[in-house]
Amino acid sequence: MTIRNTMKRTSSRFFLSAILFGATSLAAAGAFSGCGGGDSSSSRPGPSSDGGLDAEASVQDDAKADAPPNEAATEAAPDALPDGVLDSDNDGVPDSEDVCPGSDDHVDGDGDGIPDGCDACPTGNNDLDSDGDGFADGCDICPGFNESIDTNGSGVPDCREALKLWLRASHDVFADDGAGAVGAPAMDGDPVRQWRDQGVWSSHGAQTDPNRQPKFVQTALPSGGPAVRFEGTTEDTVNDDSLDGALLMSGKGARTVFVVARTSDATNTSILELNRAGSSSGSAYRVTPEIGVRINNGAAVFANQPLDDQFHIISFQSPIDGSTTSLRAWYDGIPVDPTSVTPRAIDTGSGGYRVGDGHILGDAGFTGDIAELIVYEDALTDAERAAVGLTLERKHGLKSWYAPSAEPVGVYILAGQSNMVGQGNSEELSAPLNSTQGDVMAWMSSSVGWTPLKWGSGNLPTQFGPELGFGRAIADGDPDARFALVKSAVNGTSLAVDWNPATGPVYAEFVSTLGQAGQRLTALGIDYEVRGLMWMQGESDAMDEAMADAYQVNMEAFIGEVRTLVGVPDLPVVMARIRGNMAPPFVYSLTVRMAQESVAAGDPNVKVVDTDSLTLHPDGVHYDTAGQLQLGTLFANAI
Repeated sequence: MTIRNTMKRTSSRFFLSAILFGATSLAAAGAFSGCGGGDSSSSRPGPSSDGGLDAEASVQDDAKADAPPNEAATEAAPDALPDGVLDSDNDGVPDSEDVCPGSDDHVDGDGDGIPDGCDACPTGNNDLDSDGDGFADGCDICPGFNESIDTNGSGVPDCREALKLWLRASHDVFADDGAGAVGAPAMDGDPVRQWRDQGVWSSHGAQTDPNRQPKFVQTALPSGGPAVRFEGTTEDTVNDDSLDGALLMSGKGARTVFVVARTSDATNTSILELNRAGSSSGSAYRVTPEIGVRINNGAAVFANQPLDDQFHIISFQSPIDGSTTSLRAWYDGIPVDPTSVTPRAIDTGSGGYRVGDGHILGDAGFTGDIAELIVYEDALTDAERAAVGLTLERKHGLKSWYAPSAEPVGVYILAGQSNMVGQGNSEELSAPLNSTQGDVMAWMSSSVGWTPLKWGSGNLPTQFGPELGFGRAIADGDPDARFALVKSAVNGTSLAVDWNPATGPVYAEFVSTLGQAGQRLTALGIDYEVRGLMWMQGESDAMDEAMADAYQVNMEAFIGEVRTLVGVPDLPVVMARIRGNMAPPFVYSLTVRMAQESVAAGDPNVKVVDTDSLTLHPDGVHYDTAGQLQLGTLFANAI
């Protein structure tokens, strides 16, 4: 049973008192095709002296030729069958049991159990069709679009014309032959001489200078897939790694850019630069890992959540004749708001592109790995963008917000005092918690807005509370759903005074936080419902006898007000029970603890979790890293 199914549901649409926390509908990601499918008679060309490919060269043929052998494909056929047993295709499998008549059943390049001779997509899992076009992700040739649309009858689907650049490390990365020419397909550690464009425009990236060639990494991604590694200034402070290519784009055309990458240096360096030679205002469009888009005399920077040392999907989009003020960005599919904008009309021209290296003004080069890079000269719809993102997520084994879900986003509220703020230390975390969790949206402060979940909202900028363990457990419990967390916690605050719904200043801020978070979700077109409140508080009330004695009444009143606020009369509430043997000045901790138990006993939609076994910092009051993670898991299991 999933976490979500254990909940008692109320209405999926509701309003806060006096403030909007309402739901709007999110257009579901519909079936948009990638341009795969259809037989192709073109043969796969080898590298040419100019690095070019015919515009109509079949990417599907490339995919088949590049398919890695697996054990089943290389094993010898079984011993000959007994006399009289028919085996028309001589594959050692009787005709009566043949999976793929006419072909060798033992040749299965992608290991999906379907012999290549009968496999519609011999280079990928046939069950993964993220854009619903009937063609597996591994054989789509422009994900997110319907390949059957060919408006001008050119024989090239419209989607391929809009796909201006597509570099993927799993296809057509070639090493230097050591004699100044393009060599064989790159192997692990090889310098990269050419990275071929998978579109129809032959916009291949190349580097002739051996001192500036990036490296091919055979196994880099969670899926085991490859990437191209750029050393930036860490290897050679003079010659930064880079690849250059031509790019035919309109100066003021719409554009959507996807990058799957990781970095050890999330600063103002260039992952990709369009129109590198451009010098006029609005040209030299640079995608940076901070995250941002910088153009000459303009910028849109989304720096609240920079790239880190784990792979993520970042994307940017601007309309025709767009300005940096209209540029949108997503981190693992989660919409993020800019931290700064310098207005400037975008006009990139067609002066080619560069992957890696610093930009024309001399910034340091990109340090990190790139697994895939896509540039569409089009402003994709939400459904198209989601289809592309979902394909990238599944292909590279990532966790992102692109997971399709027909249900509203589940919103969980985390509130309380210092142990909800948190003193877990980020340097003690391991993967995946030490990186951005791209499949959980989080609102940790009104100044930042919605971002992917990550440490940093604790007592110090490098610390965290129970939200990390809670978000991971909730998302892992239902991978096909989407979740959002709203955290509102303040150190040293009491329920009797600070969180008092009638007069408390912290409660007033709590109401404002929920309102702002909900209004932003509505503005983004995201349908949602509040599903629970996690409460970690009580120590401050345990320092005063009158506050401790009133805790049960105050908590019951607080829960009632929150339920009214969010419009869910039976909103589930999970309280973390404070320890009963706390040292002074928390001399009434046992009274508060008993009050919490009494509240839960009187309300079937309130639960208490036992925190007695959670590990503490030396102060004996605040949970340490392990304690905070376990507290989050306890909350998730209870809800």
